[in-house]
Amino acid sequence: TAVLAAAGAGYYFLETGKYKTAFFPNTTINGINASGKTVEEVKSLIEAGLSGYTLTVQARDGASGTIGTEEIGLHSEFDGSLEKLLEEQEPGQWIRYLKEGPAHEIRTMIAFDGEKLKEAVREFPFMDPDQMREPENARISEYDSGTRSYSVVPAVQGTELVEEQVEKAVAAAIVSLSDQVDLDAEGCYTKPAVDETDEGLNAAAAEMNRYVGAVVTHTFGDAREVLDGDTISQWITVDGGNVTLDESQAAAYVKELAGKYDTAYKTKTLKTSYGKDVTISLGFKPSFLIVCGHAATDALNTDEKILYAFTATGGHVITGRIQLTAAGFIACARGSSGSYPDLSLSGRAYDYIAFR
Repeated sequence: TAVLAAAGAGYYFLETGKYKTAFFPNTTINGINASGKTVEEVKSLIEAGLSGYTLTVQARDGASGTIGTEEIGLHSEFDGSLEKLLEEQEPGQWIRYLKEGPAHEIRTMIAFDGEKLKEAVREFPFMDPDQMREPENARISEYDSGTRSYSVVPAVQGTELVEEQVEKAVAAAIVSLSDQVDLDAEGCYTKPAVDETDEGLNAAAAEMNRYVGAVVTHTFGDAREVLDGDTISQWITVDGGNVTLDESQAAAYVKELAGKYDTAYKTKTLKTSYGKDVTISLGFKPSFLIVCGHAATDALNTDEKILYAFTATGGHVITGRIQLTAAGFIACARGSSGSYPDLSLSGRAYDYIAFR
């Protein structure tokens, strides 16, 4: 019994001496089994883990590339953490860890050649400027005659990469020994200046759709002329977020109607409201008022609206107001650029409106 006790004590002290320079049983460091290993042996194991390291760099459109240890001279640099862990061990406590040992995580300094990293990044086919597609801003579509509307065309992201951002993302992934880095998720691509969520762009499209959504029917006797989005769309101009109607084109439209239907200097016999026929001589030159634009359609639901009104004789443009009166009449007030008398027009259709 004494012999066995002496042998046991001898083994204990022998093992205690061993753990002055080696880690306790069942010790793991950064996931590596460090049981009974010296600091230098653990360093070698960590270095060996880097030898097969490969980072996959994921780009858009399914493109990818890889960077390995040898390409960039990847290696470890230690900061004394292993030595400190060993110093903190109490060698005589090794017997406590025969079933379960301590698990440690230390900061391993990952180092590589920066110039080699830049060179490896530039070698990727998707980093070739000639292969990159620039992003395209969101925009307002051309007028669609089928739907009589405009829409916002989404931005095109493109494949233009910012080299400095790519290098930074790849370097960070290597330092953390990540298996993969996604350049899109890391924000390495040039972004469109305007995307489809832009408030100004959507507001402009909505305003354009209000214009082309108007349908105004002019009745000239048995003839009808319909002014709708197919025509109004040709008058719209957009400057940034500002949408305007080209008044010169609107005036040209009115002038065209005047050429077809104006009765100026033409003798015409009309039946009055009291039953008598009246012949208008060649010396009388009538003028008719045409209201166009979205304000005309809104007038039935709005107390007052600014509008553009056009006289067919000369295409003169005046600005006036339109409102729905209690009697159900639309009243056209005196224009700001002309001294036209106030007119009251009933809701039914007229061949034309004439005044001296």
